[in-house]
Amino acid sequence: MLVASLIVAVTGPSLAQQWQARYDAVYHAFRSNQPKAFAAFFSRDYVYVGPSERAISRNDFLRFNQRTMATLKDAKGKILLVKVSLDGFEAKADFVWDYQFSLAHETHLHGRELGTDTWRFGSDGWHVRHSHDSRNDVGGQRGNLAGPTRAQY
Repeated sequence: MLVASLIVAVTGPSLAQQWQARYDAVYHAFRSNQPKAFAAFFSRDYVYVGPSERAISRNDFLRFNQRTMATLKDAKGKILLVKVSLDGFEAKADFVWDYQFSLAHETHLHGRELGTDTWRFGSDGWHVRHSHDSRNDVGGQRGNLAGPTRAQY
């Protein structure tokens, strides 16, 4: 175990840093209105399940997010990974995402999303296969959101 830890420390970023970088890249693609780059993170069989337990297909999920990206004037926030576990070609990531959006027509949204993503490794790398949000609170006006903490998850 100590040898494996030393190898990771010498050869590159920690597991947590590697996965945080993936989430930072997803959020960057979203907030900079890059729909193709954003879509590339999600597998063809991707399914989103929200707190209502209603499943949403990849196409519907991307269509909704592309509309949001197209009207996005400003986005602030951070996705904080709380836990990442690997099991062969699958990874599960628990996260907290606090965000504030300014959209066209002076619409402001802020919210907190708590969820778990299941990633799958394939011939073309890692892709999100399934997302399940246990909480997704959205407000309709700009607010000051405190940064997420691991204890709040």
